[in-house]
Amino acid sequence: MEKAAQPAVLTRLSVMMFLQFFAWGSWFATLALAMGGNGLGDFIGRAYESAPIGAIFAPLFLGLVADRLFASERVMGVLMLLGGAIMAYIAILAPQGAEKGGLIVSLMIAYMLCYMPTLGLGNTITFTHLRQVDFPKARVWGTIGWIAAGLCVGAVGWSSSLNIFWLGSISSLLLGVY
Repeated sequence: MEKAAQPAVLTRLSVMMFLQFFAWGSWFATLALAMGGNGLGDFIGRAYESAPIGAIFAPLFLGLVADRLFASERVMGVLMLLGGAIMAYIAILAPQGAEKGGLIVSLMIAYMLCYMPTLGLGNTITFTHLRQVDFPKARVWGTIGWIAAGLCVGAVGWSSSLNIFWLGSISSLLLGVY
């Protein structure tokens, strides 16, 4: 007997997906503009390297922990709270410019080590609570979250502002609490 998609569950998982991709899209898409316009241009390439580093290494360790020792929801919440705190620290350091560039890149790697496992965890959580055929109904909200983040950043004029890090921090923390 297949589980039916309950509207409340679908809504909660859709919000999770929205916030998850909003948190990443709020800063990653315009990172080069923000760093280049604020004295951190020499660190742009290294900052963008944080995503593949996080994608390669973090799931190897955290996937095992999440699957065997803790509920995926709890692991995802803790990772997003930790990531939100790291992103807030980046937001505090970034106005200091190139003097803190190396530390900022290291913190971005730390953030992505927290964030990247949540992609798999979010899918696991969603597949656990929805039928496979209903998964796209929730997942599409991740894409909408990424788009909404870009539109929000552009609408408020933050495409080249360091405020993108605050937006990333706040949305990460919101998802962690959610």
